[in-house]
Amino acid sequence: MTQPLPDTRPALLALHAEVRHRRDKAALDGPDYRQACEEIAAIEVQIARIEMPTKAAAPPATAAPSAPSASSAPAAPAAPTAPAPAQAAAPTTPGGGI
Repeated sequence: MTQPLPDTRPALLALHAEVRHRRDKAALDGPDYRQACEEIAAIEVQIARIEMPTKAAAPPATAAPSAPSASSAPAAPAAPTAPAPAQAAAPTTPGGGI
């Protein structure tokens, strides 16, 4: 891709559709097909960058530095599990006959 990608999601989606159409018309695994695949990947990365929240918008960490972390605390013993229910006995016919 020789020109810069658009900065808006709608423009990127329109370009994505255009390049997908070009890829679909190209010979499978030919140079035009591979070039279109690379352009599609670059467009998808740019869309993800736009959709990804910025780190500045993330709330600051409020954990006290002296508090032990969950990874350093010893693991709690596993809770005992209940035994599996017994299988019901097969019904028998009265008199035990066939």
